[in-house]
Amino acid sequence: MVVLDTSVVAKWFLEEDGSDKAVEIRNSFLDGSLPIVLCDLTLYELGNLLKFKGFTSKEVSDALDSLFDLGVDIVYQQRVF
Repeated sequence: MVVLDTSVVAKWFLEEDGSDKAVEIRNSFLDGSLPIVLCDLTLYELGNLLKFKGFTSKEVSDALDSLFDLGVDIVYQQRVF
């Protein structure tokens, strides 16, 4: 199991150095050979990053929806205040 940070997931949506490796990781998940996990903070960070990079609100929403559609496990951190 691999826990991905936002910088890797962002490369699924942005053409950057290392995007090819990030897509390989995603493809390995899709073919069942590599389980991946995201922390819930990734959703907030990715949305903010994509908005900063010029994505419309709809495009950001679609990108986040696609993570849920992939079936990626998302770990929600318990917050104690």
